[in-house]
Amino acid sequence: MHCGNSLSPNKNLNVTCTDEVKVVLKDSKCYGTVNIEVNDSVNPVCASTWTKTEAELVCKELGCGELIYTEEHQNSGGIMDHVSCKGSESSLWHCQAQHGKNIQCSKQPYVVCSDSVEVNLADGPGRCAGRLEIKHEGQWKKVPVKGWTDAQSAAVCKQLQCGEKGKTEKFSQGSGSFLSITCPRNKKISKISECLTENSNNQFSDRETEAAGITCEGHKVVFLSGTCSGHVGIEHGREIYWLSGSKETWNQESADTVCQQMHCGNASRFSFNSRADMINKVWKNSFSCSSRKKSLFECSRTTPLPPDHHNSTAYVKCSGNIEMRLTNSCWGKVRIRVEEKEGDMCADTWTEDKSVKLCEKLNCGTPIKAHNSPKDGDILFKSLHPTNQTTDLTQSIFVKNQDNDKSCKEKPAYVVCSGSVKPRFSIPSYKCFGNVEVEYEGKWIPVCEDALKDTNNGNTICQELKCGDAVETLPYFGPAPAEKLAISNLNCIANANSPLSACSSITASTAACKHSGLRCSEWRTMVPDKKACSGTVLVHWRQGLSAVSRENFNETEKEKLCQNMDCGGYQSTNKIHPQTIEIDSFWNKSFSCGENPGSIWECENKSTPSRKEPVFIECKKEPSVSISQGCRGEVRIDGVPVCASNWDLSYAHKVCQEKLCGNAVFIESKASSKGSGNIYHVSCEKYHSIIGQCRRTKGKCDKNVVFITCSESVKFRTAEKHGGVLYVIYRDKWERVCPFNRSAVLERKLCEEIKKENHSISTEDKQVNLYILFLETGH
Repeated sequence: MHCGNSLSPNKNLNVTCTDEVKVVLKDSKCYGTVNIEVNDSVNPVCASTWTKTEAELVCKELGCGELIYTEEHQNSGGIMDHVSCKGSESSLWHCQAQHGKNIQCSKQPYVVCSDSVEVNLADGPGRCAGRLEIKHEGQWKKVPVKGWTDAQSAAVCKQLQCGEKGKTEKFSQGSGSFLSITCPRNKKISKISECLTENSNNQFSDRETEAAGITCEGHKVVFLSGTCSGHVGIEHGREIYWLSGSKETWNQESADTVCQQMHCGNASRFSFNSRADMINKVWKNSFSCSSRKKSLFECSRTTPLPPDHHNSTAYVKCSGNIEMRLTNSCWGKVRIRVEEKEGDMCADTWTEDKSVKLCEKLNCGTPIKAHNSPKDGDILFKSLHPTNQTTDLTQSIFVKNQDNDKSCKEKPAYVVCSGSVKPRFSIPSYKCFGNVEVEYEGKWIPVCEDALKDTNNGNTICQELKCGDAVETLPYFGPAPAEKLAISNLNCIANANSPLSACSSITASTAACKHSGLRCSEWRTMVPDKKACSGTVLVHWRQGLSAVSRENFNETEKEKLCQNMDCGGYQSTNKIHPQTIEIDSFWNKSFSCGENPGSIWECENKSTPSRKEPVFIECKKEPSVSISQGCRGEVRIDGVPVCASNWDLSYAHKVCQEKLCGNAVFIESKASSKGSGNIYHVSCEKYHSIIGQCRRTKGKCDKNVVFITCSESVKFRTAEKHGGVLYVIYRDKWERVCPFNRSAVLERKLCEEIKKENHSISTEDKQVNLYILFLETGH
């Protein structure tokens, strides 16, 4: 028996040997390299003839269940080799083998038995629900959801004594590596260890792998009917039950346990009372807790319930509270404050339904975006799990993140509610028209033209801004926004009480689109009659123009108007300004500016002025419009070039006429002499008589700048001194004029102009101007 020497045998032939021998696994009781311990001295077993039969005997001898697999590890010698077992032996030591103290061998057997495998459902709302983790060879590992079946879930649930069935659900993803599962085909498994092999620990990419989660049919949770207060309920499956209460079981310790379990502090008040709607749904057990218990289900139970327990239910008010909010009122990271700590919710298990509940709770409409935060956060909770009774997310079961736990794979949960979305016109001094911008995630971003072309969308924006209905879309004015994001889709149903935030679909996208503006039916703006920054103040609106009454339009209002028109401040003067235009109507509202108004239109009030005298304004600054080379060249405002975007021939006419250079012959764009940085963008309306009155703003120009040629800069000559082929200077070159049907009057006019020293053409002659137009257009 290789057990040393015999101690004195008795008459019944019972033999006691001097050596104490036992088989041990080095790493743990039920897995590791196989060794023999003799009198407290541990020595390896050699694997020269090792087979599955010997490994199975080891698992049986150690009471470790079935063999999962065996393999060989490196070794330099042992106490036992050439082991050959029949499987019926009581110990590996009894198998036929070579025994000795220093047997030379290079391999040692390694055995993994089924009882070394542990199963747990982690980071869930209860013991019987959570992310599946399997402890294999001493390490807890996740299981990929791909290929996982309900039959495997059932085996896990039975192993955990959580019922006969289970369904796959998503829970917090946790940290650590994955374990490969290969269950035998066409066989009902009783333990998940039957699905492990020697290849289960093989490494594979887990970057895009989702961990399997299970909710067993035995899963149950404790909840409160309110946030940190209310009747104590138990949800089991789809059923809701209520905890019974009595002096024996519902006491301070039990109430404290429930409050602490719900992250609500301790019980400040507890009671038990009778409610007809709850008595018929009383839970089958009552619980008696000590202060050391972390969950009501860990407390001692009474089954069946005493008779008096059927007549009352438990109620508690906890000392703490749970608050949920978004970091920016109606958008941002999901923040939770509990037990005097505040932090973020992990996005791993955040769902659209939770976003709906949170937006509704915060009176912020509906969610239009829910995803991972663009920034990292301080994760306080891994997940939250509402019950069927949950009306407010603060009543959920919260799974707290442990200190230094970095297992939240995703960033914090991040929600944008529709209540955070509102529109505006980008330039407030132009009331009810201009570029449309929408506040989205705290940024004002443009709207794509396709979204504004829909009548319902346009009407919704105009009505929310108290601007009537949409009349037309307008070209986008100004430099392209630095932010690439834009509202690419809107789905609105316009009515008087429906804001943009009530639209069923609002989508922001970085995809390229043509930005646009709107004009609403109640559009209006103030412009002086003759100059850009001085003159009689007129309101231009859909029905024409109306003068603004002097009544209550004092220096404060004039200062604001000068600022809005980019004309500096108001310049007080004692001059008497004669009325220069005939006034048919006055604007039917007066103006009175309060403290720090955004624009002159915020000063508008409902009172109708009785005084029919117009306002005359004179601001400190008048914009200077120039052409770089007399009557041709770069158009500049206060020495700054003008971007060619939105520019057309009618704008060029205004410049040429203002500079007494006739009309514009043609326009073109050229590279700016001052670069493309801070350049003017200009947008004119029909009622603007000079460029200085038009909307203007500075910014980067994605196109070249405006270069114009006015008719006064056009010159002619003939090839010979007194006649011959006719040439015109056109775009800096003398070009030959093609034959066309000229009248005698026109020819005489041309001859007269050519005789002049400067060879210029009078812009007063309509025929000559028509000829110039012919040169430009070919018509």
